Amino acid sequence: MSRNGILKAAEGSGAEVITFEDFEWYAVPLKGAKYVKEAYVTEWIYRPDIIVNLPVVKTHRSASYTIALKNFIGCTHLRQRPYLIDSTHWEELIAEFNAAYAPDINIVDATTSMIEGGPWKGTPVKTDCIIASGDRVAADITGLGLIRSFGKWEPVTSKPVWEQKQIIRALELGIGRGRGEITLVAGKGGEAFERLVAGIREHTGL
Repeated sequence: MSRNGILKAAEGSGAEVITFEDFEWYAVPLKGAKYVKEAYVTEWIYRPDIIVNLPVVKTHRSASYTIALKNFIGCTHLRQRPYLIDSTHWEELIAEFNAAYAPDINIVDATTSMIEGGPWKGTPVKTDCIIASGDRVAADITGLGLIRSFGKWEPVTSKPVWEQKQIIRALELGIGRGRGEITLVAGKGGEAFERLVAGIREHTGL
């Protein structure tokens, strides 16, 4: 957090900065899960009055992509990273861990999006938008449409957004709304923004 400026920005705005490892971890049963029976999550998932999930839009070499669903993995204990449990079901595990909590809102920073490579190094593109939704699947579908519109990342471009394993498993578990139940409401912007929104609509059906 020091290197990327988050610590300075948070403290400068008066926020209390915590490290999960300094607090307790709770074992949470995951109803309906196939690949992991319980999640070990930070106690801070249950202490706040409101949870705001703040992911970015990135491609990912193991999970295909990382947006709202994947962001929760940072709240689980290090010993439960998906690659330590079952590297052949990375994406399904991401969805199953999400059964342990429900954020109040997801605000996705897509001002700059990674459209190829990742998670550490990849191809960044200025996309200048924010995706906001109370639904993790809706946020992910929109971000996937954005990534797919650039046509660069085979794990995303090779299949429709609704056929991504994270999405399929999340819907099976009742996490989020499915096809035909999500409405994309876009704000106003310049030509680049309008092209981006049109690409998202084309690749998601929203």
